[in-house]
Amino acid sequence: MKASRYNFFAQKSDGKIAFNAFSAALGLFSEQTCNLYERVVSTGDKNLSEREKVVLEELVKAHFIVPKDFDELKALQVRMNRRRYDSSLLGLTIMPTAACNLRCRYCYEKTSEKKMSPETIDALVGFVKDSISTAKRFDVTWYGGEPLLEKKTIYDLSSRFLEACQELNCYYSAGIITNGVLLDGETARRLATECSINFCQVTLDGPRSVHNARRPFKDGSGTYDAILKNLQEASRYLRINIRINIDSENEVNYLELLDDLELYNLKDKADIHIGMVEPVGFARVCADTTSKCLDDEKMAEYQRHFYSTATQRGFSAQFYLVPANVFGLCAAEIDNSFVVEPDGSLHKCWVTVGDEKERVGNIRTGVPQSTQLLKWVSFDPTIYEECRECRVLPLCFGNCVYRAQESVDGLHCGMWKYKLEKVLESIEEFQGPLEKYIDEVRSVGTDIRWVYEGVNSRKRCCTIVCVRCTSLGGVECTFGQCKPLKVGGKK
Repeated sequence: MKASRYNFFAQKSDGKIAFNAFSAALGLFSEQTCNLYERVVSTGDKNLSEREKVVLEELVKAHFIVPKDFDELKALQVRMNRRRYDSSLLGLTIMPTAACNLRCRYCYEKTSEKKMSPETIDALVGFVKDSISTAKRFDVTWYGGEPLLEKKTIYDLSSRFLEACQELNCYYSAGIITNGVLLDGETARRLATECSINFCQVTLDGPRSVHNARRPFKDGSGTYDAILKNLQEASRYLRINIRINIDSENEVNYLELLDDLELYNLKDKADIHIGMVEPVGFARVCADTTSKCLDDEKMAEYQRHFYSTATQRGFSAQFYLVPANVFGLCAAEIDNSFVVEPDGSLHKCWVTVGDEKERVGNIRTGVPQSTQLLKWVSFDPTIYEECRECRVLPLCFGNCVYRAQESVDGLHCGMWKYKLEKVLESIEEFQGPLEKYIDEVRSVGTDIRWVYEGVNSRKRCCTIVCVRCTSLGGVECTFGQCKPLKVGGKK
């Protein structure tokens, strides 16, 4: 037996916090368990008591200890390929329109007035029917532009998707990414009851003055109050996820938003997470936007601070104490996952939308083998020594393919590389909220207190909203039946 190369430990008063990046198992180990672990790794598993055998079985199941001849890197490659070429899943990010009613400072998209025609809608339904004829699951994320500018298209397509899935015995789930301006109560009700949309992501970039400066209407007027009012109504029907985009412009005052969320009674009704403004797509050509972007290391520290503060205030922050998505692939790398433009063109990544050179196919003619397609579905970070030796490889597997392709050395490390050990070191301050709101906790005598048992658990968790799948970290995410691991707020 040997120790997994992907183990992480943090000392605590009566043992250690233990996390394995391969399985995503998280546990509180007693001193006796730590001693057993060290003994088995150094001298083997002979002469163990019955109690020690039980504990060792738990450690093996959670991947903290593996057989001596087990090649973890090859196992990760197998996992990657299984996920990448799983034909039982179809994931589509659908843009009913490329138009938008806001003018956000840092937007990476080239907006246009394009919207889906009736002919394109029919063609998309045909594409979906063909694609799910052998699939077991179909996941949709409505996206834009601003998708709610074309509500009728969403209602129409959703109805036809649901009918097709019922006929073909295929599971259907859906979510929406919207700026929230048009998400009134009646719209939210119809999205939930008629379209089977159960969650939405809306961006608020700080308190009123900051948000309105960064995400105004096209005429420059503010959107903040309208969005908060809508979220208050929409939360009756949809699970709300609020994203806060952080750069150097709002890094000092984004926490003030929590006051207003509490005022609008959204404290227990919305999950919150922070994302970073990145120099990608159309935003890349804007020197002003690029100069304000934070690096991953600094952003990792902001995330840790934000989730600590939000949790202590009782918010349902999507704070994943440790990343629990162990599938390690972005949707752009999944063979059967696409972004659909309003004209029916297909892309692998929503950052490339509008760039004709990056198209990989069309809903009418299919997806041929091409250089553009292969660069996404053949991306393999294990060709780089730095990735092969990295202990967080199972969590990111090369992270963003788009950013990696643009970098000089072909790599783009994710934030867990910079924050995982710090998070584990400070995890005790969240132990109370964690055990109160997570029903994964299970004790093995006094030796191990599992918070999350990893890939062998009855439930699976996914990382923070939608960097790993085309849905938004919903009750069941696109490429792995999972529930978000949250701290704070109500379940």
